[in-house]
Amino acid sequence: MEIELEEDSKSIDCYLKQLFQKRYEQGDPDTSSDCSFQLAAWWLDQCRNNHSTCPSAQSVLPSRVINVGPPDGCSEPFLYESRHESALYITLSHCWGDLPPLTTTTTTLAQRKQTILLEELPKTFQDAVIITRRFNVRYLWIDSLCILQDSASDWETHSSRMCSIYKNSLLTIAATHAPNSSVGCFAQRDGFLCQPHLIDHYESQTVSSFWIARLTANRSSSSFFNSPLFRRAWVYQEEMLSSRTLYYTAEGLRWRCRTCKASESYPDLSIGMDDINRFQQKFLPSGNSKYRMDIKPLGRFGYANIDALGALRRSRWHEIVEEYTVRLLKNPSDKLAALLGIADAVGNVTGEEYIAGLWKGSLFLDLLWFIKPYSGSKSADQSVIVSPTRIFPQVAPSWSWASVNRPIQFPGNEGYFVSSVTVMAENIQGTATCLSGTLRVYGLIRRAFVAHKSGLSYSIAVEDKKSGKLQGIPAIKLVPDEPIQPGTMLWLLELAHLHTDDPKRLNISCNRVYSLGLNYVDGNFRRVGLASWPGGMLTYGDLIERCTRRIDDKTIPGTYISKENVWWSPILDDFVIL
Repeated sequence: MEIELEEDSKSIDCYLKQLFQKRYEQGDPDTSSDCSFQLAAWWLDQCRNNHSTCPSAQSVLPSRVINVGPPDGCSEPFLYESRHESALYITLSHCWGDLPPLTTTTTTLAQRKQTILLEELPKTFQDAVIITRRFNVRYLWIDSLCILQDSASDWETHSSRMCSIYKNSLLTIAATHAPNSSVGCFAQRDGFLCQPHLIDHYESQTVSSFWIARLTANRSSSSFFNSPLFRRAWVYQEEMLSSRTLYYTAEGLRWRCRTCKASESYPDLSIGMDDINRFQQKFLPSGNSKYRMDIKPLGRFGYANIDALGALRRSRWHEIVEEYTVRLLKNPSDKLAALLGIADAVGNVTGEEYIAGLWKGSLFLDLLWFIKPYSGSKSADQSVIVSPTRIFPQVAPSWSWASVNRPIQFPGNEGYFVSSVTVMAENIQGTATCLSGTLRVYGLIRRAFVAHKSGLSYSIAVEDKKSGKLQGIPAIKLVPDEPIQPGTMLWLLELAHLHTDDPKRLNISCNRVYSLGLNYVDGNFRRVGLASWPGGMLTYGDLIERCTRRIDDKTIPGTYISKENVWWSPILDDFVIL
């Protein structure tokens, strides 16, 4: 039963006051109540009618959707294979968890197209059907039912369409508190504890009103963002790409669209934008928007194009990758697939070419990733050095962050990066979600040896070109991508210089140099880490002045010099990185 409100309720405050009066009269014990749904329906109505940056028209249906039947539930749902006609549909974002949800396979496809009994659906799916019907929407998209789970080709096809599937849906239902599909979307909570109060503020001869929320011990932003749903890597792009999201949490309802946010405690759509809203407005243009971000080609040697760097940073790609890799991915082979929708959105607007998790126009910057230290114990950090980190079977080349199964990080943006390398060619093979390939680069490369281990990094030893002896250089640090034995010979390919001064000045000094740590394998190189050293360490191009340390003979057998200058000669050539 839906709540009917006075038609002359023109103002937001008046409308909400009437809605909350109905709450007192009818009660509101859980998020499946009439009052809860009426608030959600009002949010949607306000968004569709008043938000110019949010889409309002119907969209092309995905290949398969669930026809939930009419609002009165007089017929059972069934799987519908669309003719790509235009219609409204809703998407579900949920946790699979350890309890596999109901799925569609090549064997059960025909049966699903006949009927899907509501009582046989897991609780989260049942609730999603009920919500869809109450919004008077006919179609619902659920990944496990609309993608054939035993067909690699069907899964590959739909993975590449995630951007359009979530972007074009009317809204996404997010079952945030449910660790699996058996828990459901709805939750018991006292609606009166969520309800804010309208306060009149008198100043001079004017009166203004604002809503004040009641503080409760069990409701906080931290509990919301720590919900099971937000720990999933797949869900990150579902949230980023959805034009609207209705969150069913343990504490109540929340709302997000491209324009604003709301909750039961702040119901008047007055919560401002955050990074997700700004991403959506920039990379998910609605209607006939012709907005395109102009990213100019980056400089080769010398100074990078500053306009291009600014555009790259505004895209937040590095922050997106950092947030994504922190989340849990049950199948490491999905590393590229679970972010492909966001990449499609960025590529559609920028016109840039996406290469295995990196962008061609900012390739030297995107190569500057390294494995993020754990926030816990030092022993956890050490595990990166002694335990496997590469995803096997391979889903990306060694130079891509998608090749490792750990959280990754990029250097901070406190300055300007200048490229030290030219990418001459890329050769990428495979599908968009499973790739192999090479980079051919031209730049300075230096030989080095892995020396002492310290936490998550190694110090490096170099060979003096005059004496031929090795010397430890504590200022050079290598963060490994995988376990490396001390004494291993590496090649450090100079990649970028970090400057903190104005990059348009010619007399600026370099604060830090970043290099790829490469291992030589079968005539080619593969990445094994990211090395860096202070910008002023090398004088005259290859002289290290008295910043050395004697190496333990047990680490690298041989004879060593001590506290003397070291000439560390580079080679300028082109190299292939696998």
